[in-house]
Amino acid sequence: MTVSRQTEGAAIAYGNSAAGKKMFAGISMVFSSSILTLTLACETPSSTPPSGASSSREEPSPATRIAARSFPSAFQSWNVAEYLNDGQSRVKIATTEDSITTMARHDLVWRGLDAWKLKAQGQYAGEAESFLPESVHAGLDLRGQLLAKNPNVILIAEIRYKNARGDFYPEDSPFWQRDGAGNRIPDSGSTVNPSTYFLLNFALPEFQDHVARQCKAAFNTGVVDGCFLDWWVPETASRIQLLTKVRAVAGDEALIIVNVNGTKPVKSANLINGIYMEGLSSSFFNSWKTAADNIVWASANLKAPRIIALEAWFDPQTPVESGRNDQQKMRRLTTLMLTHGDGYVLYGDPNSLPTPDHLHDWYPFWDKRLGTPVSAPHVQQADGSYQREFQSGLVTYNPTAQAVTVHTDELTRSMTTGSVSKVHTVKSLDGDLLMKQVQ
Repeated sequence: MTVSRQTEGAAIAYGNSAAGKKMFAGISMVFSSSILTLTLACETPSSTPPSGASSSREEPSPATRIAARSFPSAFQSWNVAEYLNDGQSRVKIATTEDSITTMARHDLVWRGLDAWKLKAQGQYAGEAESFLPESVHAGLDLRGQLLAKNPNVILIAEIRYKNARGDFYPEDSPFWQRDGAGNRIPDSGSTVNPSTYFLLNFALPEFQDHVARQCKAAFNTGVVDGCFLDWWVPETASRIQLLTKVRAVAGDEALIIVNVNGTKPVKSANLINGIYMEGLSSSFFNSWKTAADNIVWASANLKAPRIIALEAWFDPQTPVESGRNDQQKMRRLTTLMLTHGDGYVLYGDPNSLPTPDHLHDWYPFWDKRLGTPVSAPHVQQADGSYQREFQSGLVTYNPTAQAVTVHTDELTRSMTTGSVSKVHTVKSLDGDLLMKQVQ
């Protein structure tokens, strides 16, 4: 039988289980870069692979999952949703559902390798170019649970290349950047603890090769759909050299997403599937028009299938509860994306807070109710607002300095006010979902 890349990790994990060892006694295995071929030389046992490690698992491709999802579409960058927030109350989400259900609310999730249960074959996590079979098994089980809850979710592993904890590699590793005295250089730009994070030498060809192999290894487990590279500003020659190697080694099927903040990755566009625009409303990325323009640009220029993820923050001087309760900014963010592209949104905590980055609330406004788009994005009205039709409603985004009036051919319910009418008002710097009423 032939097992696709998506099930290669499952076969490896099962092959190292007790049942798998019985089954594979007498099986010759031949690995290629993307296919595992198994030649059977024994009877197939009656036992079946454990949960999450079925070697017959079939999944829609990432492109199919991206296209099939209903909107709005939210994403999780590293850290979790903490509260259900309807604007009237905030309920601790862990008291109402399990963590898998919460994560599966999001259509796109990226986290570190360890958060996907993948453990290195060796002492240091950073050196991983292969993973313990039992950890692959655990990662596949997690993936299976998430896909069972949300069949369209995309899962991505961060591959660290710019900085890392001091214990990520041996202290004497050649992969660290060092000062003139030979000491590792702390990353003063780290939003975690600069004294415990050190710069990596991503200009070193040997390290670039290692990062590329690590991305390929993670992808080939079948646990994730691709890799995420943080800190992609500016697009230096060393970054492009690294990215070129990652794409060549990981292959065209692996999704690659980079963090560009408010910039356009012109030099990287043909090599990446996705951009993460982190920090809209921050001091380094404060233009909503730039965000809108970048969505349109990325929709036309990135490698397919495309992933556009936009995260807005509240003012770090604002108390967390008040900041997360800014429903208008959350709606503004969500409707900007819905009217300008087919991407993902997150309204999260600013990195400057002492708490873990990217914690956030879940808003009922994000619940999937629109279906898929039925009209083109980036259509501006005479009043300066933008509208886009979806299967179950009309989205309006108002970036202007005055309120706009929206007319619909049939009765629609405003998800902002709850009113049912053919005429709705959308405030300045706000947005709304006008839902069709099912008879």
